[in-house]
Amino acid sequence: LWSLTLGRLTEVSGSGGGAGLTLAASFLCKAQGEGKHVLWLSSEVKPFYPPDMQAAGVDLDRLPLLFLPKPADAALVATRLLSSGGFD
Repeated sequence: LWSLTLGRLTEVSGSGGGAGLTLAASFLCKAQGEGKHVLWLSSEVKPFYPPDMQAAGVDLDRLPLLFLPKPADAALVATRLLSSGGFD
């Protein structure tokens, strides 16, 4: 899956369990390991538990977090962020 998501905005979602978060953590670790700039973009209602991400190997010092009040804003914000050239 990594080759399909490289350089693209990638949504990882699902219902129940933590498989989506585990997959997202693996993508973050891989991207950070390759020196890429990534961020976590989510709604305020989605879980993000820093100790779990850190235990998975995510460098939290290099991971900006952005929580939006409305999930519908994600596409607009993501487009602006990607257009900035600041993220891989």
